[in-house]
Amino acid sequence: MDNMHPFFGNTRDPKEAAPSSDPRECSLISQVLARLDPDLNAIANHDLVLSFIAFKSATYTNQKSAALLTTIFERLLNWAFFVRRISLLKMQSEDITRFYDFYVSPPTDHLRTLRNSKRFTCSRTSCSVNPSWRPFYSLRGQQRCVESIDSVVSALREFYKYACRHTPIKISVPRYRMVTGLTVPEETCSDSTLLERYFENLMDSSKCSTERRFGRASRQKQIFLFATCYLLNIKFATLNTCIKSFSMSSFSEGFQGWRLHLCNDEEAISRELPEKYIKILLDFRASCGVNGMPSSTEIEPIFGSQAAIKNVFESLPIFEFMGKPIGQYLRKFISSVNRSAPAIKLLSELPKNSAYDRRKKKSLRVAAEIFAAREPLSTLRRSSNPPPPLFTYDRNGSRLLEFVDTNLLQVKASQYLELLPDSDATAINMFARYANGDYGKINRYKISAFEKLVLWCVFIKRTNVGSLTENEILDFFHFCYSPPQHWCFIIPAGVGPDRSSKDWRPFKFLLDEDSLLLRAVRIVYWCGSVFQNLIDAAVVNYNPFNEITKRLGSSRLH
Repeated sequence: MDNMHPFFGNTRDPKEAAPSSDPRECSLISQVLARLDPDLNAIANHDLVLSFIAFKSATYTNQKSAALLTTIFERLLNWAFFVRRISLLKMQSEDITRFYDFYVSPPTDHLRTLRNSKRFTCSRTSCSVNPSWRPFYSLRGQQRCVESIDSVVSALREFYKYACRHTPIKISVPRYRMVTGLTVPEETCSDSTLLERYFENLMDSSKCSTERRFGRASRQKQIFLFATCYLLNIKFATLNTCIKSFSMSSFSEGFQGWRLHLCNDEEAISRELPEKYIKILLDFRASCGVNGMPSSTEIEPIFGSQAAIKNVFESLPIFEFMGKPIGQYLRKFISSVNRSAPAIKLLSELPKNSAYDRRKKKSLRVAAEIFAAREPLSTLRRSSNPPPPLFTYDRNGSRLLEFVDTNLLQVKASQYLELLPDSDATAINMFARYANGDYGKINRYKISAFEKLVLWCVFIKRTNVGSLTENEILDFFHFCYSPPQHWCFIIPAGVGPDRSSKDWRPFKFLLDEDSLLLRAVRIVYWCGSVFQNLIDAAVVNYNPFNEITKRLGSSRLH
């Protein structure tokens, strides 16, 4: 096997640093690692993977989790060493994205047809690689059943976090972007039409999906969960947070018919049950051995845990007319329905101590601790003049923002600075491409936060925005909390000066301590999200905002 090789043995303890319980298998693995190109640093890479799996296995109670990690990283090592020919510690965002594509659609010579094919064939006198072993498994003549690509992304993200703590590398993992496209080109229907067709196929027990999904959820439970999201316009993420209160007692009959009432830390949701849903509810109850409509005494949760309801949702079948997972269609459809018909969504008042309040208090507390532990920033400046805006938009127009001209921005910046080095030109070019939508969907909040970061890099810090460190991010965090006065506009009320006005400034002058802290927190969160977009687009390889956003807590502050 010149283009692939097992990197783990037939049997091994995942908590141990050895790749196999059999010394002969360990010897064969060591020999192939030693023969690889020295630039790959294969032995050190393999040892790092083994130590990571041992580290994670110490916290796993389920052996299947450790086995999944072993499978994922054996495939990664084979791809990196034999296909891409690159060290794991030298991979960039573009390389990781290529691995995602390889993982989802491996070449046929990397597929085996036996699920439990041994890596090695050993006897008392000999031990060799099993010639029929391959890294990936597929049933003969069928599409390959792969683990959720989310599991792969999560595993790589955890691995590179671990690697950053034990090696000098700085690598952040891009998100997986599914290449969408309907199997049949002429079927370009709307989300509502596609969801209706999916619902009909799901209800028809004779319809079989083209791809088997993991999990053992019954068809009736799948139908019930999908109908709760689709017919009642409740996002799965919202339903997942109501898992403890989601029982049969959540259904009650009032003057206007049956309703579903759910609540979590942030909101209370009430939905009227259409006749179609009531029939599905009765069928689901019948499959559970219960007849009739629910009663208030049935307080046991329908789904025992978040893992249980997630397992049912992920087991929903995939049909051939779909171009992407059903969850993506659902999210978009439900958001659209709730926006166009807000009366459907009846929300009670937020609890006094909601999850939002707790997250906000934590962020403010941690931010105050960070500032208290740091020395005030020295006043670094390249110009005493306020910086120019990097983008404009018409407040009365329909466009999100006007096209950003890179050359015009560079000319504008050079009018404020005596010299415009390459690092500043690179930062301005990166901002312009991001603002023009080259690296993802345009979001004015993100662009506004990124504008502040680029202006700070160019006019204050004099550093390259693509190579910022964690300490420099803390400096920027402190700067957003307390910007210089000539960077602030002072207006008692209103929305501030227009961006085309000479009175425009990047920040609003604030006096309230909590408002100052919260502004800095939000800017950092938005910039962290921008850097994740840049990583996904293979523009940068590391997100220096990861550490501070992790310390500040959840990003759901807007």
